[in-house]
Amino acid sequence: MKTMEEIKGLASAGRYKRVPMSQEMYADQVTPVRLLRMLKHMNKRCCLFESSGDPGQWGRYTYVGYDPVMEITCREGQVELTRWEAKKKRAGKSGPKEEASQNPEGAVALEERIVQALSKEVALEEGVSQEALMEAAASKETGAERAFPAEGAVLKEKVALEEGRPKEVLRRIWKDFTSPRVEGLPPFTSGFAGWASEDWKQYDLMLFDKVIAFDHFAQKLILMVSVDGKKLDKEYLRGEQELWRMERLIREGGECSMASEDKLLDAYRVLRAKRPGPYMFYASGTRAEAAGASEGTFVRLRQGDVTAAFSSGKSPRGATKKEDGRLERELLADEKERAEHNLKVDLGRNSLGRVCRFNSMRTERYRSVERDPYKQQLRSVYTAKLQRGLDSLDVLDAFLPAAVLLDASGNLDLCRMEGFLTSEQGKAVLHGLAPAAIDAVPVEMDPEASSEEEYLLQALETAERGDGL
Repeated sequence: MKTMEEIKGLASAGRYKRVPMSQEMYADQVTPVRLLRMLKHMNKRCCLFESSGDPGQWGRYTYVGYDPVMEITCREGQVELTRWEAKKKRAGKSGPKEEASQNPEGAVALEERIVQALSKEVALEEGVSQEALMEAAASKETGAERAFPAEGAVLKEKVALEEGRPKEVLRRIWKDFTSPRVEGLPPFTSGFAGWASEDWKQYDLMLFDKVIAFDHFAQKLILMVSVDGKKLDKEYLRGEQELWRMERLIREGGECSMASEDKLLDAYRVLRAKRPGPYMFYASGTRAEAAGASEGTFVRLRQGDVTAAFSSGKSPRGATKKEDGRLERELLADEKERAEHNLKVDLGRNSLGRVCRFNSMRTERYRSVERDPYKQQLRSVYTAKLQRGLDSLDVLDAFLPAAVLLDASGNLDLCRMEGFLTSEQGKAVLHGLAPAAIDAVPVEMDPEASSEEEYLLQALETAERGDGL
């Protein structure tokens, strides 16, 4: 963990308002999905972003965010912001939380009660933050055997914002949470995560200041919390306590309930095990959940460079290398597949052109064949320079719909939502390329339905039956 002086140096080095604090631990005690379930048991607002290549090989980082600072949702053009804050005590300046922070032994006892509560699968009231959990656990009137009450523990504030211009709403919030890119830390240390539909008609984005990254190369966990760079004398201690709570939760959080409300998460588990994709996501907000695995358009923004990859066409893998080669030649010679790929590339280049500098676009790969364990497909990759005056949100706007990972230093990763699952009011729904939605009950698939839709539906059905879960 960096010292306070090192954190102050990061805060004073630029225009950043937030600074990440971090610590590491070995990654051999918990899996990403298990950690997500553990966190969701405490607070349903969480997210998981990961990627997969060949069997047994995952992208370097898997990100888990939880207990967000705020949630920004849009339904039917109306944008709403929701915050969660623990109520301040008026009786005195030193309450249970302050006493625990000043007394290490008291803090240990307090965390023991939190862990005990989690291990006994206490039904936490929806919306209870970790801060409120600490206060409730410290209260003599609250035992681990009963749920923590919402009254007096959490102040839930909803603010209705202007209709329309959702991008500007996000930009105003994002500017107050900018943070530097720190050498040695993953690209995503804090920021927005969630999903957004085409033309911003619907979205559910959460602003996370607590992120846990699985570094699959180094076999370690990186625990990160974002603190206010202008109030470090107070915030550094808060950051230390938050990181300590993260570590305790991971080490001793206990088993979590396999409740029916986790069916969409179970569907995601099936999907990542049976049909892992290059870009996978799960996000659970107040109103809805969304999950999916994408093989389509992927967009990344890093330090002003925009990279977009366009995939289409499918051919099965052959049983031998020779058969693989034959199927590849057939795919490349198929005029229909080539025409569809060219159309997707043209549309994608148009999107790039809306946000990138004139004459900056370069072709990295064109209509090459990319293989994964299950199929081969055509793939083209382009890079370009972002126009001056534009930012990550402009890139996001150009490539909706997408699952979104936007960090506080301006980096952006998008997963194309060609097929995805949502769960609203207890009902799971499959969304595909066609405008119609499909219920999670077994249905007869449209013969023209994409294979992505088929895999998603199979995952839902497996989760409903509970086979092997």
